[in-house]
Amino acid sequence: MESRPKAIHWLDRLSLPIEIAATAVGLAIIWNFTDISASATGGAAIGVVGARLWSPVKRRFGINNGWGKLPIGLALSGLGIYSLTYSEGVVIIKLGFLLVGGWLALDGLYDLKSGTGATVSASPNPMERFGDTQIVGRAIEREPQSADGLVSTVDLSRHRIERALEMLEKTDTICKRSNQYYAQFGDRSISNAVKNASSRATDQVNTLLERILRPFRLFRL
Repeated sequence: MESRPKAIHWLDRLSLPIEIAATAVGLAIIWNFTDISASATGGAAIGVVGARLWSPVKRRFGINNGWGKLPIGLALSGLGIYSLTYSEGVVIIKLGFLLVGGWLALDGLYDLKSGTGATVSASPNPMERFGDTQIVGRAIEREPQSADGLVSTVDLSRHRIERALEMLEKTDTICKRSNQYYAQFGDRSISNAVKNASSRATDQVNTLLERILRPFRLFRL
């Protein structure tokens, strides 16, 4: 049964504690060498750790991305409105908080309303999905496989196998005939085929302008 090397499992387990420790050390250095108050530094630490924890938590419990964007957007907008009540400070920065917060809140609402931000409980992160696709692709390259056969061939859940098959079909690296999947990589390696996929997103945007305007699709739903 094909699976990931054990070293990768250990790295996956250690990455979050290492990042949290590095963040704590970095904020402690900033607090020691600047005039930022301890309470402000503590607030920044909570925000950074919360943002880092959000990604695995949403995948673990299948929480829509919109729930992560909406409160942050509303908080930034509120901060912008609150800061505008004072005459001190740079107005452009205050307006920036208001506009960025409003855009982020709209983007979160769009994710929730359209379902674009939906995540599946226990779903893998992008790097894991890339690895899943390579594992499934190599198994099919060795010999044609059915979806049921892959469940016993590779060390992945049924859902992750189906996601990998979907990616492989989108990139034309496999084809399905009579419930069997056949490799058709040609001269391409499976890694290059997946990296050069034309679309990995459910709701793809092709330019920066399209990404900026995406939340305003909310008014067309």
